[in-house]
Amino acid sequence: MKNLENDYHFEETLLRKFLDGKMNLETLAKDLEEYITIDFTLAPNIREIKENRLQGILAIPIEKSHLKKKLEQYISEQLLEDDLSNWAAFVFLSGLFYPARISQDINKESYEESFWDIFQELMTPSIFGGLSEEKAKFYLSRLVNI
Repeated sequence: MKNLENDYHFEETLLRKFLDGKMNLETLAKDLEEYITIDFTLAPNIREIKENRLQGILAIPIEKSHLKKKLEQYISEQLLEDDLSNWAAFVFLSGLFYPARISQDINKESYEESFWDIFQELMTPSIFGGLSEEKAKFYLSRLVNI
């Protein structure tokens, strides 16, 4: 059986690469297939994480800067809508990430709710009127205020 501190370093490194945009979802899914079964074949309508043996073992903080970078890549046409939506969906659905607070003065529940609201809207763009450059800029402005 794996020891958390030593043996899951490789898996955590892969997840951090994905979070940072240095690895796409397809590569991540292949590299972690022993632990996570991801089915986004019907995205954006249906996305499933059918098995996740890393949930409860790994917890990786996600910063506002991660989301900001992805939105800026979308605005500058370096990232397609489907790729941004799938990224947001995996981060939200996997249970492996948690919003890192920038200050103890911030209300944790309010911050996390506002943070995850943006992810939910990104992962289901058709429900929220689609994704556009204007909408991405709106999300960036929301990030500043949370």
